[in-house]
Amino acid sequence: MTWVALATVANGAAPPVSRPDLVEAVGAAETMVAGWVDLPLWKVHGRLSTMERELDPQEAAARLDLVTSTRLQLADRLITPWWYHPVLGLMAAGVIAAPATGSLAFWYASVVLFIVGCGGLARAYRTMTGVWVSGINAGPASRWAWALVLVLLVAGGLSALAAIVLNVWPASIAVAVLQIPLTVLLGGRFDEALRRRLRENR
Repeated sequence: MTWVALATVANGAAPPVSRPDLVEAVGAAETMVAGWVDLPLWKVHGRLSTMERELDPQEAAARLDLVTSTRLQLADRLITPWWYHPVLGLMAAGVIAAPATGSLAFWYASVVLFIVGCGGLARAYRTMTGVWVSGINAGPASRWAWALVLVLLVAGGLSALAAIVLNVWPASIAVAVLQIPLTVLLGGRFDEALRRRLRENR
């Protein structure tokens, strides 16, 4: 059952549909929103069991209104702090530029700091917005997250090539610096695409 069909039923523009269809459609909507706020699947399944016993068209309409309202509220709350992506780019730069030092210990330390720093950024974001959305599970917005991963991998490879193979360490530093604006750009595109998905229900 499509979202358009369900909306017309909820608004009284089409004949009532079967209870299983309502349960399935409303359950899909609630599951989608649950994913944004990291609701455990067992809680979702519990909701669906309750719906199978109690759901009627009026309740379906009310639940859909709640889902729509929740999505719009999430879209409004998903405002990334201005410093988030620059900090991410700087942390990535530390890892990418590490080959220029010629020290394996420094590279290991930069990787550990990057991982810890990403965890800190995620925690700060979740504290400020109340939600956390994985870049690999964000629908159409995920392409920007994967593009960022590709940029970082390519930058890391070029840096290692310049510093280790060609022995041109300044080029390694340059690559690390140049990826920062790309990280900021792609991060911003991800945020925009994610908010658009929530507002347009895609």
